[in-house]
Amino acid sequence: MINYYAPNNPLNPVTVAYAELRRAEFQFWMDNLPHPEDDFDVCCTTLAVATGHSPRKVSAIIMALFRLRQLPQLAEFQDFLLLDLDRLITIDQTLAKLGTPKKELLDQMDRQLVSFLTPTKPNQILPSRAMIRNKLKELLRGHIEPEEAPKPRYFCDVWGNSATLSLELDVATAALVDKHIEDTANANKLSRAEAMIQLLTGNAKPPARVVLHTFKAVDVEGAPTVIPGFGVADEMAFTHTRKLDTFPVARGYRTPPVMEAFIEGRDGTCRWPGCERPAHRCQKDHRINYADGGATHPDNLFSLCQHHHNIKTDGRAHYLADPVTGDVVWLFEDGTWAATEPTGPMAPKNKRWVQTVAAKINQRNEVAKKEPAPKGELQDIPF
Repeated sequence: MINYYAPNNPLNPVTVAYAELRRAEFQFWMDNLPHPEDDFDVCCTTLAVATGHSPRKVSAIIMALFRLRQLPQLAEFQDFLLLDLDRLITIDQTLAKLGTPKKELLDQMDRQLVSFLTPTKPNQILPSRAMIRNKLKELLRGHIEPEEAPKPRYFCDVWGNSATLSLELDVATAALVDKHIEDTANANKLSRAEAMIQLLTGNAKPPARVVLHTFKAVDVEGAPTVIPGFGVADEMAFTHTRKLDTFPVARGYRTPPVMEAFIEGRDGTCRWPGCERPAHRCQKDHRINYADGGATHPDNLFSLCQHHHNIKTDGRAHYLADPVTGDVVWLFEDGTWAATEPTGPMAPKNKRWVQTVAAKINQRNEVAKKEPAPKGELQDIPF
């Protein structure tokens, strides 16, 4: 069986035609890549004028393609994978946090990227830019100094008869604030924006207690804390821990809160192909309808945003699921299909990765204690 991403489906004439467009665009930029000694600003400007792109976009493309030269395995894989320029730019800009790393570290990132981007099933959904960025951030953890939590900053911008209020926070605090807004909205049947206004103006009583579910492999030293929809956070105090492993079939239609948390931690996002709505913002769909005997159990429950839940309910698409891997295969009315993988911290693939990375980070820390690296140097971890 040949595994491939949906945009590279050799049996779909639409994807074949569009893949050729991606190949032609990639080749155009490779053919017009400036020499390392050329004037960078002039090259960006002339290519921007010729292509209609902004100089900033041209600069990002050039940087991404030079980065690809530092990742020989990915560069070779690109002939098969045909990643679009935006995904290549995401890879470069995320790896830029390394500064000027050792070749061994880049080789390691190269191997890990190729492993992550290798399809494991036919017609698999291609990882989004956000998924690639998040995976790279996980891979970089332990190689770069952790960023300091930002000091809270508040902004108010007025545009005509409207205004935008924004607040910059660390991830953990932002998740707690968001949960207060969500619970207030649900309790008072308000939109999230309305709930925020009511809370800030004192017209709504804040919830007495909020429950924020986080995920961490407590049996793995150094494992990160993950907040669904927000990503990796600094160490957080918690009041209760639960082992999310096996569940009995629940009585009734409604998904119990702990089971719901497990499903969100497994799925990561809405399971519709390409949808990135966080799972904790989604409904929990009984794949086999409850009225038809479908169990209220994780093997039969999957996260779908309201829009895509409606499509499934209307019968315009349906899906099959593997209870072991959590993989979902969608079948559409026109005879096409697509496969999606769970992307949350409780997904089988991500749980295995946490164990591997945590062990390697600990190994690196032990080495660092014995042989401190020179100031400014990054120490390699042989994955």
